[in-house]
Amino acid sequence: MVELKHYDIKDIEAIDDERVKNAKHGQVTSCTRVYIKEDVDDAIGELKDKNEEIQKQTDIAWGKVNAMYDEISELKARIAQLEDDNALLRKNNAELREATRWINVSKGFPAVGASVLISDGFVRMVGALMYDYTWNVDEVFYDVDEYKFWLPLPEAPEVK
Repeated sequence: MVELKHYDIKDIEAIDDERVKNAKHGQVTSCTRVYIKEDVDDAIGELKDKNEEIQKQTDIAWGKVNAMYDEISELKARIAQLEDDNALLRKNNAELREATRWINVSKGFPAVGASVLISDGFVRMVGALMYDYTWNVDEVFYDVDEYKFWLPLPEAPEVK
């Protein structure tokens, strides 16, 4: 911090005995005023230099703050995109789970003749529901009460 010198009589004596005599009588010569003004001008110059340095550092800091705001905006946009992606994945996952859930015959039957997986809770095999409500598994017929669960088969893969 810039400090102005405080002049008392001893300081002034060191400058000029003639001015001391005048200063003791309440008179400050123009020469003494010039000397003090030079100190003030030096202090003002130092303050201006410090102010310029503070302004430079402030500009740098604001540049960093603005860059952080830009980065935050980009991150918020990325978070929003990830939330949308997550919602879509959850929806697709729920649909997939629903499509691969075993269905109890008490809830409904597959279309007659459509190949499906059937199960009694332990054994699984491919069968088709017949019009008489039996399962046809390789021309062996089982009562629907024996295999109470069914699951649609996935689509066949594409062959190129």
